[in-house]
Amino acid sequence: MLVKERDDLRKKLVSERKELADARGSDHEPMVNAGLLDVAERIGKLEGNITGIDDIIASAKVVEPCEKCGQIVSLGSKVMIQISSPQGSEEIIACIDGVIGTHNDVQILTPDAPMIQRIMGLEVKQETEFVSRRGEAITIEVLGVESAYDC
Repeated sequence: MLVKERDDLRKKLVSERKELADARGSDHEPMVNAGLLDVAERIGKLEGNITGIDDIIASAKVVEPCEKCGQIVSLGSKVMIQISSPQGSEEIIACIDGVIGTHNDVQILTPDAPMIQRIMGLEVKQETEFVSRRGEAITIEVLGVESAYDC
């Protein structure tokens, strides 16, 4: 998934570089040519994203799934959780991975997110307490766990 995302970003980078060349025209000074500055900023962001993905890929380790993979919340899990707060409750499905975004309409969350750190290692039907950034007490219950590799 990361390799595909990186390749897509590289294609977009080629397109942005072409746009940069077209935007240069006769004004090579960014202060004079606002379009040039805008394209250059987008190229910088793309290059940064590509470098970040390359770093993740370079440090990734392929491991065999554990026997309890579908029972314990861990990196590579697809989880269904119920989040309850004073405002109500909602169920969400998310994959826990090293990147943020969505894949096949499933939200992807990083294991370093505070809420995800609270549920790591929990099994189905276990719950934990979490205090949101706004100071609200939230209860998180694990409703289901399976391998995220099908996400």
